[in-house]
Amino acid sequence: IISFIMSPATPTTAAVLNVFIVGGTGLIGTALRQMMTPPRVTSSGTQIVLVGYCNSRFGVTCSTGQTTTWNETTKFNDDFVQSCCGSNGNNNICIADCTASEDVSNHYVTWLQQGWHIATPNKKCNSGPLERYQACLEASHTGKAKWYTEATIGAGLPIVSTL
Repeated sequence: IISFIMSPATPTTAAVLNVFIVGGTGLIGTALRQMMTPPRVTSSGTQIVLVGYCNSRFGVTCSTGQTTTWNETTKFNDDFVQSCCGSNGNNNICIADCTASEDVSNHYVTWLQQGWHIATPNKKCNSGPLERYQACLEASHTGKAKWYTEATIGAGLPIVSTL
């Protein structure tokens, strides 16, 4: 995830890339949050800013520390992500999905269509319904957003990109 976010090849002309971590309280999400604090700058000069994170129960806005509790029907809210990014006036967003959630992967097509980049090790979208996978591919090829996914096999060896 961090290599995609920090890559000079990440398609952005904006001075800031806002990163929102879904699953930001788990083992992987917490490690990613620690790597992104304080904000970083890529070799191309883009500032990488962690704007917020959430789990299935609540969301946190990093700039203010404000916590929002999800209710029975709202487990995740795109408006909350947008409000986290509003603090620096930039709509250049990357969702870092650190979950293994089917529900979260169901948002991918919408996010890509909105122009939000996605970086994830979540395998649910790749192994779920073919129609959803194809819709994600189409949205990432026709829009401005990129979908970066990587997985590990066996003992956590990153062999998918090597193959």
